[in-house]
Amino acid sequence: MYRRDRLHLSSRLTLNCSQNVQVRYAWVLEYLVLADDSMYVATLPSDVPLDLYDLVVPATVLDYGILGIQLNASICGDSADQCNNIIGSIDALGCFMVVPSALVAQLAGGSSRSVPSGSDVVLDASQSHDPDANVTGQELTYDWGCDLAQTGSDCSLPAGTLDLQTSVLEVSGADLQQGQVYRFSVLVSYPGRTSSERVNQTLAILQPDVPTVQISCKSNCEVRVNPSERLVLESGCTNCAAGDRLTYVWTLTPDSLTESVQQLDWTRTTTGSSTYSLGIKSGTFQGAETYTARVDISRAGVTGFSEFVFTTNSPPTAGTCQISPQEGRELTDLFSIQCSGFQDPDTPLTYEFSYLTGGENIASFSTTDQDDFVSLGTSPEPSLEGQPLPAGLESRNYAVSVRVTARDSLGAETALTLRVIVMKIAEDDFSDTVNELILGDQSTISESASTGDIQTVVSLATSVGTALNAHSAAGQTADSKRDRETIREELLSRWIPDAADTVRTLESVEQVASCISAVSAAKDELSTTAQLGGAASLSRLTDTLVERTEKGAGTDAVENAAKFIITGLVNIMQASSLASLEARGGGNDTSKRTVLTQTGAASTSVFSTLRSCTTAVFSKMTTGQEPVVINAEGYNMALHKQECSGLRGMVIRASPESENWFKLPDNITADLYSNSSNCGDVDTEMSGTNVNPYEFAESSSGVSSHVLSLSLLDALGERNVSRLSQPIDIMISRGASSVQSEKAATAPVGSGRLSVHNVTSTITGMSNNSIFIHIEPLLSGFPIHLYLKNGINVSREDCDMNISLPVDAALRYSVELPDRTESSDDHTWLIQSDDLLSFNSSEWFLGVAHDVPSDTGTIADSDGQIVQPTDFMLNYTITIFSSTCLYFDFDEDVWKEDGCKTGSLTTPSRTHCLCDHLTPFASGSSFFVAPNSIDIVASILAFSSIGSNPAVVITLAVIVAVYILVVIWARRKDKKDLEKVIWSLGYKIFVIHSFFFLRTLMRIEGRIDLSLCTCKMVDRYRSLSLE
Repeated sequence: MYRRDRLHLSSRLTLNCSQNVQVRYAWVLEYLVLADDSMYVATLPSDVPLDLYDLVVPATVLDYGILGIQLNASICGDSADQCNNIIGSIDALGCFMVVPSALVAQLAGGSSRSVPSGSDVVLDASQSHDPDANVTGQELTYDWGCDLAQTGSDCSLPAGTLDLQTSVLEVSGADLQQGQVYRFSVLVSYPGRTSSERVNQTLAILQPDVPTVQISCKSNCEVRVNPSERLVLESGCTNCAAGDRLTYVWTLTPDSLTESVQQLDWTRTTTGSSTYSLGIKSGTFQGAETYTARVDISRAGVTGFSEFVFTTNSPPTAGTCQISPQEGRELTDLFSIQCSGFQDPDTPLTYEFSYLTGGENIASFSTTDQDDFVSLGTSPEPSLEGQPLPAGLESRNYAVSVRVTARDSLGAETALTLRVIVMKIAEDDFSDTVNELILGDQSTISESASTGDIQTVVSLATSVGTALNAHSAAGQTADSKRDRETIREELLSRWIPDAADTVRTLESVEQVASCISAVSAAKDELSTTAQLGGAASLSRLTDTLVERTEKGAGTDAVENAAKFIITGLVNIMQASSLASLEARGGGNDTSKRTVLTQTGAASTSVFSTLRSCTTAVFSKMTTGQEPVVINAEGYNMALHKQECSGLRGMVIRASPESENWFKLPDNITADLYSNSSNCGDVDTEMSGTNVNPYEFAESSSGVSSHVLSLSLLDALGERNVSRLSQPIDIMISRGASSVQSEKAATAPVGSGRLSVHNVTSTITGMSNNSIFIHIEPLLSGFPIHLYLKNGINVSREDCDMNISLPVDAALRYSVELPDRTESSDDHTWLIQSDDLLSFNSSEWFLGVAHDVPSDTGTIADSDGQIVQPTDFMLNYTITIFSSTCLYFDFDEDVWKEDGCKTGSLTTPSRTHCLCDHLTPFASGSSFFVAPNSIDIVASILAFSSIGSNPAVVITLAVIVAVYILVVIWARRKDKKDLEKVIWSLGYKIFVIHSFFFLRTLMRIEGRIDLSLCTCKMVDRYRSLSLE
């Protein structure tokens, strides 16, 4: 093996004991010195455990030479830690040769690039290196050369220019002729090591103002590019100023007609062809192909270029695999996989085994192809023995897909997929079967753990978790639900944490994280103990993810591991929210506080781990690439990386169709940075969830929407965004709305009356509520006037607030999104909470009237009747609702309202907020409805069918007599108010007497059809037409 390769040794021990035992492992690595036949112990990093069933030694750790391996397995009658009672032991021996790799020469900037004439040239080979990390760049010897690209003749450089053996070669611009193409080369060497291949860089000397362009590799930068990993290149202009306007054009050219990609499909990139970077997705290329990536950068009409030539690595040659048995039952039958024939010169090969039932629900990354296969583990051997599997879906005829992926030492992979039938076991047997596998010291998982076989522990837990999810979806009884909760708690609090402690590679991160994702999928079956155990394990896995990312893991490898971690984190976050909600809804104070404390701790751990996880993803992103959009069940996240100047007016959302979004103000960069023209890159992290992840806070009862969060991160960490000079626009979905609308009509213009609605703005939980009054006229073209009065009835002359609708187009609030413009509704009146605070009464009277344009002739009303303008009544629908903008204060664990106000784009289904800071946001809302206006004519006609009832006739006669007497009295009292009294007081008396008459009649006769009672008397909602 090469020193640059990771060493992975795995052991398997089968015990057949009648008593409880544990196995203690001890690995010993020693080098053989041939000169004197002596041996010395290998020095390994302290974080390499030597007491596990397998051994993983990181790359570039072992010395060259013959390495002897000894594994001792002691069977202990007591604990493996003590092992005072050794029942027996067994040793395994082996050896292999660690050999050096060839040195690698690299020239910064690409394989070919443009240079302005007259400019000095720097050729930088300092990135040349030893893949074995045994020799530093300063210790290498550099051999430089140069010829003319067109003719191959000598460059005619001044004597001594190429004689330097340093990593950097400087050439005077005066020695390079405009229009000429020079080919420089370098070879690196070190005594006793294989020299590198000679690497060339071609320089085209162009006009003096041409941009000096360079390409560098950010990810997948081995000598041979891994086609199973994303290739990421970045470009730069070394003689461009910060304020220069640059345009980028990328192209990809195959070396010959035999390459598989003759024209790149730009949807297979994460960047497109016009940003400063190029990201080509995995699976685009095949092996042993050569391509040239080129970027042209233009500045003020002058274009420079750089090229990057790369060759892809060939994946392993596919072998054959078999699985047996071909059909079995979930969790009880054991399946084995045997493979052979996979070949590749870049050894050693590793094998990953995974399955897909079709019922998995794994988070997706927009930048990688969706893959829901769940890992069962990796092995240096092409086989997997004795593995239970979950059942397939009935809709798939119980078929389970099993995939075997072979990878060479450079990461190129080949996969084969097998099909096996896994039937469900009888429902009555399921609980007992799972208990035998998981619970107790004699369980199958306990026996595997006693032998130190952590991979089998994890794969068994994964299969059990998937099976539990299928049975949870089927319902079952309360007892069976408790049984499943017990199993999940046992796995997440006992077995999985032990496995998480042993993780050292991204493959094992993915395996354990996918296990947690499966076990935690049923949120209502996760106890707070299970939540805390799962959150702690995911935190440890993320530490390894960050470590491997910093050591150069590929972009796809990081995102694939992150998606399983995020799936588990979201599951626990949602489970904590559900448990908090249930705790706040019942139970005694002590148990309530205990649950909320535990769910708060689990949620806080989730938030911290999510940030660490996204930080790893951000580190693999390039500025200006497409956002990384992460979608999990009920949760989404959008990650952007851009220059800080790009924050101005930036719209951040998970997708163009998303109802949730942020729009940053135009001056946010100036608010945050003193030097906004050169402030570096800024990462934006937006998340949205349909549950309240802060449900553990007592004030969460006021939250009735999705919860959104936006963070800005730069080189110094998360930016404190507060007290902005302009607010941030935030749109928050509230989901399905329970608001109701009612129909009413204005009074005729000639009557001078208002249609009045009495509404109550009693809103519990939050005081900072804004009111929205929406009037939807049945006919357009008629201006509407609204008058609002607090405490007492309203008139045109006596009101606290008023507005005319529709709102003038120039006064409507608008937000420009990339694909559309969102504007406030022209028939909605927004009354801010500040405008309501000075009033004492919670009762409000709303008057509605309409105008008829002066040039209007006769009007066809909504019933098709032709009426005069003075007699026209405008039918309309009225909706009144409220909304509040909230943010979460982490210091106090409470939802607050200050610093935000409700915006004009708010509707019953979403809240628009304007805030001067960034934290998690949500909205509270309440709905109240104005009732139908009372139609007196319809009410009278409704009684036409009761003339056969003498009691009704007599009662009506009395009412009419009283009505006439009141009218006569009113005429004598005040002739000037004749019309008002007739309409107002007479109308009221008629309605009141009719109401009590109907109630009395229903009590006496019991024969009145309630459908005749069109007059609605509601304690807090009533609508009258008054002058």
